[in-house]
Amino acid sequence: MINIDEKNILINYREYKENKSYFEKYNIKIDAENNELNNTNCFYICFNDNKKRTIRLLKKIKRLKHKNKITGIDYKDYNLIGIVENEDDEIINCIKAIFIEDKEKRYEYIYDTLCDDLDKIWSEKNPCKFENNICIAERNKSKNSRINGCCYSFWYKNCGSRIYGVHQCEYFDKVKFCTNKNLTCKLYVCPYLKKYSKFKIKINQILLIQVFFNIYQKIVIKNNFFIARKEFIKKLIKEEKRIKPILLFYACRDFLVYKSVPKDKKELAKKYQQIYKKTKGLRK
Repeated sequence: MINIDEKNILINYREYKENKSYFEKYNIKIDAENNELNNTNCFYICFNDNKKRTIRLLKKIKRLKHKNKITGIDYKDYNLIGIVENEDDEIINCIKAIFIEDKEKRYEYIYDTLCDDLDKIWSEKNPCKFENNICIAERNKSKNSRINGCCYSFWYKNCGSRIYGVHQCEYFDKVKFCTNKNLTCKLYVCPYLKKYSKFKIKINQILLIQVFFNIYQKIVIKNNFFIARKEFIKKLIKEEKRIKPILLFYACRDFLVYKSVPKDKKELAKKYQQIYKKTKGLRK
């Protein structure tokens, strides 16, 4: 039994077989030839390693849920919405998100789950190989290495066409490292790692992104470094119904939360910019 929320559950195919007689009264009969059950209020899906197929099926569940066609059946004091095979945590997280009714809470769940999953990937793979606070890229390409890797924040100027006021990110902590959930930062892989390591993060392989975000939102998540979680989620929700031509959306830099330095940060940004120039990129 897999809990989706307080009332809705999934079960795997093995549990279905163990209780097959119970499901006969609902006319639920599953066999190897029928791996996408569509004629009941309870879906059946046998997932496999084909990402495109998995994304298509999850989007189908999303559409059916939106049309209130997945009502479920009574099962052990719960509402059984589906029977699944070969499911994994990523698939279950998508189904959980589909069944969150409140839009803002759904976005928060998706966003936090993505950030937590990406944190886990970075921690397990450890591609930056820090030594004395210096990453592998800085050690190998610079005689005057800069500490703390990519954690240098900035703002944009000139309608988002120029970075300005580079400085140590205010969310950086020597013990906790990053204290902000920023999806763009967690998806970013520097050019050095892309060229010299096998470490990759491909958003077209991340189910939550592919199932729930449109093309405008995908551009947003690729381009908003250092933005606080609350502002980031607000921007994603705003772009859900975007209809502006995609080329114009990109050319106007509408995907940015801030196209210019916020008014209350202008003096600070100017100060940081001066320091950045004097230290030749914060290297002295």
